[in-house]
Amino acid sequence: PGQFLPATPRTYARFVPERMDDFTWENDLVAFRTYGPALRSGPENSGIDCWFKRVPYPVIDKWYIQDRLKLEYGKVNKPYHDDQGDGYDVYKVSDTRGCGGISAWADDKLYNSETYVAQRVIENSPQRIVFELDYASDFKGKVLRETKRITLIMGQRLFQSDSKFSLDGEPAKNLDVAIGLMPQVKGSEPVFTPKGGTMHVWEKLDGNGLGTGIAIDPSRVLGMKTFTDGAGQTQALCLAKTDSSGSIRWFSGFGWEGQGEITTAEKWESYLKAFAGKFVKAPYADHTKDATFKVHTQGVP
Repeated sequence: PGQFLPATPRTYARFVPERMDDFTWENDLVAFRTYGPALRSGPENSGIDCWFKRVPYPVIDKWYIQDRLKLEYGKVNKPYHDDQGDGYDVYKVSDTRGCGGISAWADDKLYNSETYVAQRVIENSPQRIVFELDYASDFKGKVLRETKRITLIMGQRLFQSDSKFSLDGEPAKNLDVAIGLMPQVKGSEPVFTPKGGTMHVWEKLDGNGLGTGIAIDPSRVLGMKTFTDGAGQTQALCLAKTDSSGSIRWFSGFGWEGQGEITTAEKWESYLKAFAGKFVKAPYADHTKDATFKVHTQGVP
């Protein structure tokens, strides 16, 4: 299938109805996925999945095509959970926050939104992608809605998330939220740097080092901690609040040793620190000035 797909590096995002309503996005360094309405009855919810790629050109379409052909042509094509040579998906999300997912936080627990209820692509150019995902859930007897606008540019390992929340139709101002990272290997220790606005994990996964992390304005950080849910899953959380408009911005992403640049814990920590120092104050895009960025109301909790 790869011979029919473009090999020019670019940013790319798309809705994938043929794979249970996934929504995926990538640039020359990283790729991500989140889950849609068709998976609402499963364990997946609003967490973020990481796809590890070794090549700078797009892999999303190729991997989905190969995955769909795997039954008929199993000796030639592999599912995307098997190493494709140009990368694979070995990261596990289930019902956790994955890599940078957000949840309401109350009563010392996560109130996860279900899978997204609607999606829209705003920009899908070679240098930048912008899209939105809508979420709706019940939060302590009220309807909590979120519209998340995601931005990714070429050459960076973290994507920008801008989320707006409403509660029963009103801006969810000063809403307690938690942004999470799910360690993939039991015993992996998160590194918390609240004064620097970063949180990260470095671990060995399937033979290669993996660094995941978030970056956020330090003034928005209320605390950072590990949290173990009722199923025994331990996540790293950054606790924060939305502003007076119910909004919050952060960045999340990863560096994978198999790609060849981020090969040690020290390199990942250095990359994340430099990234936070630059992009937290000068984001990829300032969507707060865009009147079209609002909480959408389609979908049911």
